Amino acid sequence: MTALNDIERIAKLYADKRLTLRDRVGEFEEAVRELKRQHLRGIRTAMTAAAQAEDRLRIAIEDAPEAFKRPRSQVLHGIRCGYQQNAGRLEWDNPNRVCDLIRKHFAEDESALIRTSETPNRKGLAERSAADLKRLGVRIVGAGDQVLIKPVDSELERMVDALLQEAREEGDQAA
Repeated sequence: MTALNDIERIAKLYADKRLTLRDRVGEFEEAVRELKRQHLRGIRTAMTAAAQAEDRLRIAIEDAPEAFKRPRSQVLHGIRCGYQQNAGRLEWDNPNRVCDLIRKHFAEDESALIRTSETPNRKGLAERSAADLKRLGVRIVGAGDQVLIKPVDSELERMVDALLQEAREEGDQAA
């Protein structure tokens, strides 16, 4: 057998395994969709009820600020409630104008109050010749031949990526 015949046989095995994986992922996704259909109404109802209860708690706290003089917050039934100092955030409409005013009024503190950043532009550098890049001290890493194994159908990748994204979002929401 030639090397290409061996590779063709192994590629067939790989394609078959991917089909099995695609089928299993499809079954899994259908089961998840069914579970969502079954539980979505209850989840929405519970979310609405929790939001309403939070609003009632917020109103009750706002109506009784004297209850939170000392200490300013308390843990009641696992819920911290009361008051806390909010640090706020800085905003401006025109960053260039703010920088100009810093230079005008606080020139001695300019380096502490204005952030300047200078980094090489990868897109621009990618258009330069290898000789130019060498003169600039830029290396090209990872170029050259490498083994390519990429299924022609990207449907499975989309499904797996969607599953991973959904899992990440669920993890973010749980945190």
